[in-house]
Amino acid sequence: MLAAPKISIIVPVYNAEKYLRQCLDSILNQSFQDFELLLIDDGSKDRSGKICDEYAEKDKRISVWHQENQGVSVARNVGLEHAHGEWVYFPDSDDIVMIDALNMMVSLIDASIEYVMCGYEVYDEKGQCTYTISARQQKIIDRNDALMEMFAPADYRYNGYLWNKLFKASIIKENNLSFARGIKFNEDRLFNVEYISHIKGDVVYATIPIYQYIVRSTSAMASLNQRFNPSFITDLDAFIRMGQILRNNKSDNQLLQAHAYAMCVSVRRYYIMCRQFHELSLNKIKTIERYLMVGVGQRLYMYLLFYRLCTRPYMRVRNKIKRVFKM
Repeated sequence: MLAAPKISIIVPVYNAEKYLRQCLDSILNQSFQDFELLLIDDGSKDRSGKICDEYAEKDKRISVWHQENQGVSVARNVGLEHAHGEWVYFPDSDDIVMIDALNMMVSLIDASIEYVMCGYEVYDEKGQCTYTISARQQKIIDRNDALMEMFAPADYRYNGYLWNKLFKASIIKENNLSFARGIKFNEDRLFNVEYISHIKGDVVYATIPIYQYIVRSTSAMASLNQRFNPSFITDLDAFIRMGQILRNNKSDNQLLQAHAYAMCVSVRRYYIMCRQFHELSLNKIKTIERYLMVGVGQRLYMYLLFYRLCTRPYMRVRNKIKRVFKM
């Protein structure tokens, strides 16, 4: 019997023909080679599925699953069902994993580590770096600090991504963790929060970039600036689930406050998108109000008074939230 690999790399693939080879080559050319690569073709209509099969024929570490289109969460869950590695890594099919990424993450692991967080850079489609940070550090943090990174990151403007982190497979399996099927937006941060809530050991945090995230004009997030996407309401569903996890873990006020502010930003974004694309109706307003009241609680909701949240500057909203949590 072959020994289990150190890392299971799970890549959901959907209509990524233009970028897939570059992504797969960046993985296969890693300086650290003790991994298996699981490709889940989520009903692609282009040649993505054939490219996956082509690579699998050339490298025995690659396995491919083809399924009807069911979304990225289901695809990742299929990968988790078949993963054999000690650790799990989730890159996207249209980005680039830096050549020393796996080696860097593995080098940070010791017996107490249960979660690895690293840095990233953002590129446009022309290959120009549009976002990076100059700070280079690494340290051990606890579960509470790791959760805070999901809502109020210390260095990066956002840290809820999957592709700059390593997850311990035993924690995923022992707690039956999976990606929420019906969540189309924010499913990555939700998975991170749920995973972190089960950590008992340490977290290693590093700002050293290991991943090149490429902003595509065809991405789901980019589409929000082009048309109304009704699925964005699931972003709020994700926040409600995250809030429940935090309360079940008896998180402190600072963390609950950070979650509340992040959810308010999302509510405001959805409200503005509805107005921009002439989709704002009485039913939608009532729906958003219900989400907000469930997500942040009645007392904070009464302080924010939905319309004021959506029309006032973010700083005033943040100050309102701080005031309520100090009461």
